[in-house]
Parts: sequence; C-alpha cells; structure tokens
Amino acid sequence: IEDLNLQNDIYLLRLFYPETISKQNEINAILKEIDYTNKSIIAIAFDCSQYIYTHFTYTKGITNIETTIDEVLCHRKGVCQDFAHVLLQLLRTAGIPSRYVSGYICPKDKEMRGEGATHAWVEAYFPNYGWLGLDPTNNCIVNDQHVRLATGRAFADCTPVKGTYKG
Repeated sequence: IEDLNLQNDIYLLRLFYPETISKQNEINAILKEIDYTNKSIIAIAFDCSQYIYTHFTYTKGITNIETTIDEVLCHRKGVCQDFAHVLLQLLRTAGIPSRYVSGYICPKDKEMRGEGATHAWVEAYFPNYGWLGLDPTNNCIVNDQHVRLATGRAFADCTPVKGTYKG
C-alpha cells in the first residue's frame, strides 16, 4: 500500500476514502482477522473478497437499493450490490482506491450468482497494473462473462436504469 502515490491523482484520491458508517469497528475487525498488514495490495483485495463470499449469505429480496453498509453488516445477507459496497468499504479502509461497477453477467454453461440480471462488483487499483475487477458475490476475478456498463464511487453514481421519461 505504501507504493500507492495518491497525492498527485485526484481521481484515485476520490476513490480512496471509505464511507462514514456506524459499524466501522466491524470493518476494522474483518481487516484485522484477515491480517492485512504487510500483505500486497492484491492479497488484501483477494482476502477481502473471499471473506465476503465465505461469511455473507447471498439472499435475494432481503435488501434493496437503499440498504446501507451498516444494515448488510448487521444481518450478513444480501445481493451483489450489498457485497460490492462492503468490499469497497474494506478496501478503502485498507487504503486501496476502489470503484463500484454496475453491469451484467452473461449466462453460460456454469451458473454464477446474479447471471441474467443486473450485477455489481468492484474494481481495485493496483500500481503498475491498473484496475482489476473482483466479484465478491462469486469470489472470482471479473472475466468475459461480466459486462461493465458504468463505474463510480458507489451505486448512486452508476445505477443501471436512470433518466427521464417523456411520452
């Protein structure tokens, strides 16, 4: 993390700061549990994504677009957008610039959680590499099944359906 040089990059700096939440102590405890100190950025990112996949339950209908990180941490259930927001909070707290990605997963032979519908994941920034997509819902690196539509600081920046109707 010391290799990140954020002072000269306003865009990365904007994606560095975590949200202000009341359960920040739980985020800190998760980072302590995965022992994020003295690890590479990629190891921290993978460990955070795997933690969410292992300790949170994918459950449709329990959350909505207004569900907060605090609520997801409380019941440890949700869908892709909830897991993406928790991963953003973990990575940003660890000092890794990260952005929310809105898109789709194209159906293929093997089933993935969230395929055939809107989906969300996170892209983390790695020096000398750039952005790498991580899907905590499926515990994988983003691949050719993931179709990115928009990126932003959080869901509100890149909702899949937004605009005005005239008719």
